[in-house]
Amino acid sequence: MATILAIDDSGLMQAFWVRILSRSQHTVVTVSSGDEMRAALTTLHPQLIFLDLSFPGENGFELLQQLRGYSQCLDIPVIAVSGYAGEDTRQACREAGFTDFLAKPFSLAELRSILTRYIENLTQLRALTR
Repeated sequence: MATILAIDDSGLMQAFWVRILSRSQHTVVTVSSGDEMRAALTTLHPQLIFLDLSFPGENGFELLQQLRGYSQCLDIPVIAVSGYAGEDTRQACREAGFTDFLAKPFSLAELRSILTRYIENLTQLRALTR
């Protein structure tokens, strides 16, 4: 299936991403900081990225701009993940260039919808262009 990068400083959320996404046969890589993200992207080519907005030191908006500096991440869907789900936050995410927004706490149905929209559709598109 797909390689998914989850960037979140919460160990609990990292364990969640691995447990849930691995069930769908995805390869999941979790990192907890901008430094770990930059190190991982020297070899990793994810098909989808989940990025928490709140980090000590750097925030998700800064990390998004850094992600877009990597050639393998230019067109990769980056999903903002946050417990701050107000319209102001959502609008700021759209303006910053996030592909979509996932509000914490989210349901498995919401997560499945994101996976379908961005991974399964990508897989189908790749099959058509071969």
